[in-house]
Amino acid sequence: QACAVAAVSSPLDLAASGSLDAILVAEGVSWPERQLAKTMTATQTITQTSTAVTIAIDSPIVDRTETPPTDGSPLSGTTKDGDPRVSRTTWDGAALVTTAVVTKSDGAEQVSIRRTLEDGNNTLRQRITVTTAMGQTLSVDRIYRRVR
Repeated sequence: QACAVAAVSSPLDLAASGSLDAILVAEGVSWPERQLAKTMTATQTITQTSTAVTIAIDSPIVDRTETPPTDGSPLSGTTKDGDPRVSRTTWDGAALVTTAVVTKSDGAEQVSIRRTLEDGNNTLRQRITVTTAMGQTLSVDRIYRRVR
């Protein structure tokens, strides 16, 4: 796969991004934490090799780096709440797509994150789609702008 998202380092554009509130409510996140999420910025840095990508997320409450293989191989781990999580990352054309199944006490939840570059590779669009254990599907677009 061509280097569609190589060396992208972009801060979140809160004004252009959709609200995570509906997803956070469905996830059971408390009101104070949801209010913090409305104002919190984050930066994603994505680099890639021929077989994997490295996604680093830096925010006031989360500093996480993952290097999933891009061939769809399963990557097991846990969420911040300790729930088991199995994710797979693949290319869908020029889009980098990660799907994860999270096993919670009330059933399995599916999360999909689709990352695409726009605007001459200056904008990273991250579409987050969550299907809860109760079957409710929620989506939001988060927009990251490249800093030069």
